[in-house]
Amino acid sequence: MDSASPTKSYLYTTQNSFTMIKTIVKSHPLRDIILDFDDAQTPPPFEQEALAHYYKAHDLTYALRLEAAERIPPLRAVDAELGDLLLRSLAIEQDLDFLEDALGIAKSPDLDSFEGELTIRLDDFYSMTLKHSADLGAVYDAISALTERYNADIEKIDDEDGLIDPMYFGVLSDLYQRYEELSVHTVSLDDDHQNFLGAYAEVEKEYFAYTDFANLVFEKYAQLVAASDKLYRRVEQVEAKLKEKFDGHSGEAD
Repeated sequence: MDSASPTKSYLYTTQNSFTMIKTIVKSHPLRDIILDFDDAQTPPPFEQEALAHYYKAHDLTYALRLEAAERIPPLRAVDAELGDLLLRSLAIEQDLDFLEDALGIAKSPDLDSFEGELTIRLDDFYSMTLKHSADLGAVYDAISALTERYNADIEKIDDEDGLIDPMYFGVLSDLYQRYEELSVHTVSLDDDHQNFLGAYAEVEKEYFAYTDFANLVFEKYAQLVAASDKLYRRVEQVEAKLKEKFDGHSGEAD
């Protein structure tokens, strides 16, 4: 962990006729690490190395929690923008249906039961379409940045779908086999390890909730781009048809 998140240790000691037990509580933002130690036993190097890796696993897991939380807000912002663009595209499509029907480009079944008059200002219609296209283009930059970050995040995940190196989960196995040489009491170590695995599982859910949401946003974007492209082609057809009609009328007047 960085200097902004120092680790604090609290000591609780009990004594009997055989040994001095020291309980050390390491305060960590992921979860407190609580281990019992034999104060009379010097920890061998392999124990110190294993516990250092164990503490590092907490640092890495907490960093992933922060990372997932940091990734969500910009995705939500883009998701909201996509929702707005979708609603606006529906408004454009509604006007297109009327224009295509009026110009004889396509028959709209939705207008069969329509009674009354509908007036569309072409300047407003084209402005609405151009603004939609420009805003969709602006979203591309945000999507590109989010996709680049997402790809980098995915590449960091282990081939076995572990968010952290699998070695951090097996690093304590040697300690249980050589418990007689240890300073740390393996019962407390096992209890604490199980609690860590529970905390890790929660972070894993949070992280994959982020990646799932990212995929959902990317898919929404791809679908909106494809649908909007078809919409813009239809607008071009309407524009060409109107130009043809106006040019024709102009020629007749001449």
